[in-house]
Amino acid sequence: MTVSPVTTSTTSTNTSVSRQRFSNAFDAIANKLGMSKAELVAKLQSGVKMKDLEAAKGVSKDDVIAAAASALQSSDPSLSADAAKKLATSFYDGKAGHRHHHHGHSASGQPVAPTPVANPGAQASGVDFMS
Repeated sequence: MTVSPVTTSTTSTNTSVSRQRFSNAFDAIANKLGMSKAELVAKLQSGVKMKDLEAAKGVSKDDVIAAAASALQSSDPSLSADAAKKLATSFYDGKAGHRHHHHGHSASGQPVAPTPVANPGAQASGVDFMS
């Protein structure tokens, strides 16, 4: 019997496309707030909340979500406007993206409970979007 190797090219491609989509959405959000992506990441990583950035720039949460949705749809024209808005809203609310939980054992061999991801949608950027 011959066993063919399992390939992950489709999964890798899908992950790459997803990361690119969210990267483009993040760029659009930064642009909407009048800053670079690096500036936005730095502010969020320093603890500044998205709602505070929005207030300081006079931009609403809906404006940020609309900018992200437009970028998502531009990155993937197969997304409908409604699907892009739902995805952007999930991203903003921290509900989209990677939901991998690690299970395992500690050094002593005891089971370790999974560690929940606080904001999986922002994992690629390493920032917390939750307002």
